[in-house]
Amino acid sequence: MEQTSKRLVLALCSISGFIDYLGYGVIVPLLPIYATTMGANEVDLTLIFSAYAIVHLITALPFGFLSDRYGRRPFIISGILLLSTSFALFPLAESIPALIAFRAIQGLAASLMWSSLSALVADVYTGERGEKIGLFNAFAASGSIVGPAFGGALAEVSFSLPFLVVAAASLTLGCCMTFKLKTPMVRMPSAPPLSAIRKVLSIRNVLFLLVAEAVISSLYGAMEPLLPSYLSGRLAMSIAEIGLAISISSLAFTVLQPIIGRLSDRYGRRKFIIPGFITLAASTALIPATGNSIQVYLVLCLTGATSAVAFTPITPLILDSLDEASLKNYGLTSSMFGIAWSSGYSTAPVTGGLVATYLGISKLFLFQAAALAMVGLLSAKLLHEPKYHYDNISL
Repeated sequence: MEQTSKRLVLALCSISGFIDYLGYGVIVPLLPIYATTMGANEVDLTLIFSAYAIVHLITALPFGFLSDRYGRRPFIISGILLLSTSFALFPLAESIPALIAFRAIQGLAASLMWSSLSALVADVYTGERGEKIGLFNAFAASGSIVGPAFGGALAEVSFSLPFLVVAAASLTLGCCMTFKLKTPMVRMPSAPPLSAIRKVLSIRNVLFLLVAEAVISSLYGAMEPLLPSYLSGRLAMSIAEIGLAISISSLAFTVLQPIIGRLSDRYGRRKFIIPGFITLAASTALIPATGNSIQVYLVLCLTGATSAVAFTPITPLILDSLDEASLKNYGLTSSMFGIAWSSGYSTAPVTGGLVATYLGISKLFLFQAAALAMVGLLSAKLLHEPKYHYDNISL
């Protein structure tokens, strides 16, 4: 595939991810208010937000398998167009069931897109895989940083406007992709789904990282809703100060991803994953020791940076491991990891609530730090570096 075509694929995939994250960021602060005006209670809000996750969990694995079999292009284009449909429908909702249905459509759209986006980047890039996936992830994730402020600003003009802007952007990108997106032909053996899953899980790197992903996501999902109240209550930080601290952490994580990805292309994945988790554990353990807002900014910045070191090389390592095993189930494996993360996240209220209730919120950070350190130590023992020509990568 020509270099220009590769860059176009990377750009279109990154913009697709950005718009999806942007839409998600718009939804989080606005949809609860929108639903409340219709008389939604706490149960209704839970159903509205869980509809997205439930549909995503049910459909991710089949879509990942099918994208390996039939190619990435139809899933990405249909996903971005369906995303446009869901956002165009939100302002038309006049009842709670309608919001639940439209939220489910959004989850279906995300499942279609994410079954194939990172897999397509992996199809196109091999030697520069870490750097390019890092760029893709960083650009896509920046949408979640922009989304809440973007949606809030447009909602001041008209409550429907942020939904319609995301719908228009998705529709425009979908039409552009229909004519511009060219993808390599993916030819997978006609193995049944369960056989394909068993083959993927037979790779030790993949199996270990799947379990680690679920454990870590359950802890992160528990910490995220509790961190603001913890900082507000213990250090009397304002909402603006807490928002700035979280943004600093997200920015450090986003900026470093392409850099870490490129370095892992050159020097190997384990050399970053192992120390990354150990230092991430140390920075997480420092959170309860902070005594003022400046220290919180510094520690959360360090946490974001070490998260990039730990997490960025994981996806390239998984793809390298599949290549070593002569498997090209990139879409299926990507969907499996999405399910692992979502499954762990869904257990977060239980794990976080139990630890916070019986041991205190500060102990939750130490518990998470211990789990991250354990992942780092087990990574040193269980992960291996697949055969990969790092020496051919120039910095």
